[in-house]
Amino acid sequence: MSPVISIIIPVYNMEKYLDRCIESVISQTFKNWEVILIDDGSTDSSPDICEKYSLLDIRIKTIHQKNQGPSASRNKGLDLMTGDFVYFLDSDDFLPPDALDFLYTVAQKNDADIVMAGHKRVEKTGLVHRDYPDWPDYGSTQEIRAALLQNRIPSFAWGKLYKSNLWKNLRWPVNLLMEDLYIMPHIFYEANKIILSNKSCYYYSHENPGSIMNGLNNKYIRLYYYKFLAWEQHEKLALKHAPHLAPECAGNAIHACIRSICLNSGNDFISNDEIDRMKTYLSMHQDIPLNMVDGLLRYLIINGFSIPIKAIGTLQRKIMSFKKH
Repeated sequence: MSPVISIIIPVYNMEKYLDRCIESVISQTFKNWEVILIDDGSTDSSPDICEKYSLLDIRIKTIHQKNQGPSASRNKGLDLMTGDFVYFLDSDDFLPPDALDFLYTVAQKNDADIVMAGHKRVEKTGLVHRDYPDWPDYGSTQEIRAALLQNRIPSFAWGKLYKSNLWKNLRWPVNLLMEDLYIMPHIFYEANKIILSNKSCYYYSHENPGSIMNGLNNKYIRLYYYKFLAWEQHEKLALKHAPHLAPECAGNAIHACIRSICLNSGNDFISNDEIDRMKTYLSMHQDIPLNMVDGLLRYLIINGFSIPIKAIGTLQRKIMSFKKH
């Protein structure tokens, strides 16, 4: 029998959490699944853990590749999946036993292309809690798409069950941070029907200290450039499907540009071509209303006032470094 749900799990140096993740899938009350473990060049014991489970359960496949990042790993899984539905699970996270059963039942009952459920966050202290309020009762798929476009509901890849055919012509952007924010609106606009549920069907781990948010570094500063790219995609989709939301999306892209340029000023974490791209975007969107501070910074950047931008960037970096200590 062909699997109904393909579960794609990118794995990179997650030996501490990987057993828990895979065991949570094996313990599902819904049994008709396949797991595709993509070992992304791990240097710890993660490859051995993957192989152990592939030998124990024929529904679990392991693929080893050179390190390419989570997007390339997910794309590899999409190329190999055979299920009618696909589900993304991060290797430090895990599922309650009824997660897949609930999502699949809701999908079948409503003929839904995407079912999105809630989650709980797991802290390194062991505390498990919901870190968000209930989502509003959106009345239609159109309203759900708009909410995602505005980032009023999470763009995480995980916690959602997708019909596999939604991914036929779409793949994750490789070598980008904020890839979820970038790709999710495209997937949501491929779907004819989306169901939202506040039921918690996912445990999101906040236990792993290895995060780009834990330090003011290259990746953290580049994060804002990738946010710009993602919000630029939101604006393009808004112009096509929901023009009234385009100014809001553009405003978010502008804010990310300003933040990126200021934080990078005096550094070289962002290339000149990338900076030129952001400056061009700012110049082409001078009609978008901003708050007073962002409006002033946009003016200074567009008109080449590099000295105050460098001073502001230095101050921002000092403030952020102080907050992290």
